Amino acid sequence: MLKNLPRSTLYRITNLTNAILRLQHFPSSWKNSIIIPIHNPGKDPFNPTNYRPMSLLSSLSKVVKQLSSTDSNQKLRTNSSPTNLDSVRTTQQLPNSYA
Repeated sequence: MLKNLPRSTLYRITNLTNAILRLQHFPSSWKNSIIIPIHNPGKDPFNPTNYRPMSLLSSLSKVVKQLSSTDSNQKLRTNSSPTNLDSVRTTQQLPNSYA
């Protein structure tokens, strides 16, 4: 869906995404979803327990959430804090020290 948007719209979405990441503020309206019931196949359609909920979220919220998760993981990997690096190294070295 996003691939088919005009370049000017993609530029605005990029600026919006960068602002969200920079300010570390995810719009609360993007956290809302529409929940629709999906019928379980082969079950009685008149029994409400035979439906499962499906949550519909904004496509942009999914993209920004994925980017923020990727950004956070990247910061953790490149963070030179001794606490983070020492714990990662220690965890990776444990199997080797008992071999």
